[in-house]
Amino acid sequence: RALSWLTARLAQGWLLLAGQPALVEGQRVLLGDNGVAVAGGCSGAVQLIQVGIVTLILLLAFPLQRWRHRLAMLLLPPLLALLCNSARVALLAWLTLLPPAPQRFWFAFSHEDTGSLLIGGVAMTLTVLLHLALVERELRPLEAELGGL
Repeated sequence: RALSWLTARLAQGWLLLAGQPALVEGQRVLLGDNGVAVAGGCSGAVQLIQVGIVTLILLLAFPLQRWRHRLAMLLLPPLLALLCNSARVALLAWLTLLPPAPQRFWFAFSHEDTGSLLIGGVAMTLTVLLHLALVERELRPLEAELGGL
């Protein structure tokens, strides 16, 4: 329930950034008379679990030496997952403003079809890119040290 509320609030933030006057009532994101409810399955819990597992695998397979980098890998991927999922919820809320025919198509695509998987993929990709960037930062001093040999 708390995760659904947080997702709704973040979606509201995305919509406000896009110039859409969005309101949140409980777990509902409203754009005038239209909007969406952030049910348990749409809260982002699945994305949080996915990036958590990927983060764990990355940290075990390619350990980070600096505590700041390990901390970043524990804090940032869940935030990325929440931001990605809330952007999806904001998009779904915005889609309710479209005429019925395109609305049904795009809503189904973004909610039930490939579109929902794409958002999880984006969160995963950002998590992997973050880890790669941190590994690269840790390898730079080693490269400089070995370059002097």
